[in-house]
Amino acid sequence: MTNVRRFGSRDDLFRRQTIELELPRFLVRIFEHEIARANVGAREDELLTLNHYIEYHLAEFVSLSDVADLEREVPGIGQAVWRWLEESNS
Repeated sequence: MTNVRRFGSRDDLFRRQTIELELPRFLVRIFEHEIARANVGAREDELLTLNHYIEYHLAEFVSLSDVADLEREVPGIGQAVWRWLEESNS
């Protein structure tokens, strides 16, 4: 897979996209440890996955002002973020 450097301007912003990440093994082990701790005592439908873990931590870097600024260039991104937040909290 090639490195993603540019995203299409007209896109379904809520559609999932698979990307390849290359990380140092120590980070992967830390993530695995954190996920295992979070899953202790969790029901089957509450289990945290590596995808969830990375997604939520990356989302922490996005501020409301970032979304508002980006809305000018990528119309609909605010709505996609709002939808993601609603679904994440349900």
